[in-house]
Amino acid sequence: MIQVTEIFYSIQGEGPNLGVPSVFVRLSGCNMDPPCWFCDTKYALSGGNDMDVFSVSKEVAKYGCCNIVFTGGEPLLQQDEILRVIDDLRRYVGLKNLFFEVETNGTIAPIEEMLNSIDRWIVSPKLSGSGTKNNKIKDVFFFGDLDVYLKFVIDCEGDCEEVNMWLKQKQDRLGFPFPVIEPERVLLMPQCITEQEQIKKLPLVIDFVKEHGYRVTPRLQILVWDNKRGV
Repeated sequence: MIQVTEIFYSIQGEGPNLGVPSVFVRLSGCNMDPPCWFCDTKYALSGGNDMDVFSVSKEVAKYGCCNIVFTGGEPLLQQDEILRVIDDLRRYVGLKNLFFEVETNGTIAPIEEMLNSIDRWIVSPKLSGSGTKNNKIKDVFFFGDLDVYLKFVIDCEGDCEEVNMWLKQKQDRLGFPFPVIEPERVLLMPQCITEQEQIKKLPLVIDFVKEHGYRVTPRLQILVWDNKRGV
C-alpha cells in the first residue's frame, strides 16, 4: 500500500519542465521537523489515502500522459512503493516514453533502484529562514550522471545571498573540480501562495539571477489558480 494525498493532471508549474503536461502523484508524509513555515501543501504532511499499487497506476494511466511527477510531502519516505508504481506503469499499462520526476527536499538518500529509475530530480534545499532544522542534503545528488536541479525558495533579499553561501559551502565540502554545481541547474523561485505575492517578489529574484547566472522559476499554478488545490 502507498499513502497518497492526491493524483491529478495539470501542467508542471515550476522548474526545468515548466509548462509540460504532467500527472502529479502527491504522496503523504514529510520528514521536516518542524515543517517549513511557508509550506503550501500542509494537507500532505500526514494522513492521505491508502491505495494499492494497481489503483495508483490505473489512475495515473487514465490521463495518457508520459510525464509523471512524484511529489509530497516528501516522496522519498515511500521509495519501495514508488518503485512498484513505476514498474507497474512500465510493464503493464502500455504508456510509451515515460519520464519520471521526483520533487524532494533532498534529506533522504535514494536507494540504488530509485537512482536507476528516476529521470530527473528536483531537490529543494531549505534555507535558514524556512524554520526547519533538518536541512542536510545528501551528497548522492551531486555525484554520477544524475539529472539534478536545485530549487531554492526565495522570500527576501537575505535568502538570495544565502543561496550563494550554501552553494559555495557545498562545493568546497564536496571537492574541486568534481562535482561542479552548474549555475544553470540552480533555480530560484519566489515564495508565494497568491498571484500578488509572486508578482511582488519576482523582480528581486530576476535581478539576482541576472547577476549570478542562475535561473528563475515562477509558479505558473499560482499565477493561474492562486493556491487552489489539485490543479
